[in-house]
Amino acid sequence: MEKSKEKNLFKNSGITLIALVITVIVLLILAGVTVATLTGDNGLLTKANEAKNSNEEAETIEQIKLSYLQYETGKYKKTDETLVDYMKTSLENIFNESINVEKVGKGIKITFTKSDKIYKCNPNGEVKKLMKSTNVYAKLDDNDILYLRATKKDGYKDYLNSGSIKSNWNTAGNANREKIKKVIIEEPIAPLTTRRYVYLL
Repeated sequence: MEKSKEKNLFKNSGITLIALVITVIVLLILAGVTVATLTGDNGLLTKANEAKNSNEEAETIEQIKLSYLQYETGKYKKTDETLVDYMKTSLENIFNESINVEKVGKGIKITFTKSDKIYKCNPNGEVKKLMKSTNVYAKLDDNDILYLRATKKDGYKDYLNSGSIKSNWNTAGNANREKIKKVIIEEPIAPLTTRRYVYLL
């Protein structure tokens, strides 16, 4: 009788231990799924952050448009200097940071010194966000496809300092346009306007 009780005790303990292990494994799987859902490129946190940034961007553009509209409908002497001064004062009061406003062509360029954002406001009140100049890194594959990106990655070379890429592909001194079958821009790039990179057409 005693041995039978001991057997049942060990049997129950074994079943309990297996159930515990399975429970822990299930919990770990659920935790992994939860973390993957929250983080990563398509995670909830990433999407929420993108939505927040998008809303802030839209609000900034709307405030710039509104300030420009207020200037256009106000009783001001319409000179470039007055517009620049008005926009600077108005936007600094709204965003509570130092802002540089300068005349560019027929529009104005607005640079937020703290957040490092740049916008252009055209005479019709249209506002566009401008990219800061980026580096250009490039990679050639065996199928004559040129990949371009703004940040460095394994297998990519600084385009301007890569003799092999510049000599094989169409540049200012070597227009081999027929060699390019396809160009893939993997990230937004904004080359310096004072330097020539790649002629795509």
